[in-house]
Amino acid sequence: MYDPCHEGMRRLLRTLIVFSIFAAVTKPAWAVDLSQRVAFDIGPQKLSAALVAFSRQAKLQVVVAPDIVDRDSAGISGSLSIGDALDRLLDHSGMTYQVIGDDAITIVKAGSPASGSPSRANGTQPTTPGGQPAESITTLNDVTVTSSKRKASVRDTPGSVGVVTGSELEKSGAAGLQDYLKLVPGVTLPEIGNELSTPIIRGISTSIVPGSTQATTGIFLDETSLSDPFIPASVPDINPFDLERVEVLKGPVGTLFGADSLAGAIRYIPRKPQLGEFDAKMLAERYSVADGGTISSTLGGEVNLPLGSEVAVRVVGIYRRYNGLIDDLDSRRDQADVDRSKQTSTRTIATWKPLDRLQFTALYQYQRTYRADESFADQPYRYERADEPFPTAQDNLY
Repeated sequence: MYDPCHEGMRRLLRTLIVFSIFAAVTKPAWAVDLSQRVAFDIGPQKLSAALVAFSRQAKLQVVVAPDIVDRDSAGISGSLSIGDALDRLLDHSGMTYQVIGDDAITIVKAGSPASGSPSRANGTQPTTPGGQPAESITTLNDVTVTSSKRKASVRDTPGSVGVVTGSELEKSGAAGLQDYLKLVPGVTLPEIGNELSTPIIRGISTSIVPGSTQATTGIFLDETSLSDPFIPASVPDINPFDLERVEVLKGPVGTLFGADSLAGAIRYIPRKPQLGEFDAKMLAERYSVADGGTISSTLGGEVNLPLGSEVAVRVVGIYRRYNGLIDDLDSRRDQADVDRSKQTSTRTIATWKPLDRLQFTALYQYQRTYRADESFADQPYRYERADEPFPTAQDNLY
């Protein structure tokens, strides 16, 4: 008896079987097959030219480090595996190669940090599930972010995220937002004064100074919000010393970070305590000008203290003093260095990890920033403020 339902199921089953066979046959290779044989015909020439010919004949992309030492190459000829061909081309050149993708190879100096272990195509070398020789894998520097509330590579994060790492902050001598936000495209910071500059992401802002309007850029220390979404009086500018990274999330990200993150959010991610490890560092900086004396000085330190195998504490402290450059010569005031400021910042983080998958972290942050006078006028048509002739000192505490 003919049953249309059963006949339809049989047709669907045949279709799935055919599709499965097709998918298995056409499964792509996710790595360069170093054992693949190619008919090469590369004559004696400079190594750089020989690598260009190799790239063309092997149909692979070859990336050459800028510091490659060019030398004469004897060339290669005949049917060779890709791995053997590279070995012969690079023999006695001081260079090695690494597989960096499914169709790309990089040439670097042997023994350099980027080179890792040189790859060799032989039958005894262990391979990955994709068929790539295990020693030919190059681990590229990657940045892990938590902007989506989960740890993920910045390249795999859905959305636009700008990241400035802690090492970049320390190398550049960054002291505040104005020093590193300029490194992130799409972000501007009007320079108003002592923690009054509102970051503007993607051109979205209700005001360039904190006031009675709702903030559009959220400021976070790890997972803790530092900004008032209703009546923000200032913009927290955490000293970047001993930070793991600063993340700039381009919005809207209100679903993850609340109503004051329409334009985006800025997250300070501090370095966490390391269990079972002791480390410490010091920071001392002094800037001066000829015939002008010291402009600013900074002194800071960090220590990571392990307390047994399950508990660790990380303590950070920094003091920064800016002596100022501007004198107010108004006859009613006549004050020197009215833009002088000083900042004291401390941070303590304690971690307790009783189990492999259970961890408790407590964080205490203190920062006080004092500035002797404001840098703006609030009177129409006059470069004056309502409190003249007295200075308007500002003392921010977080």
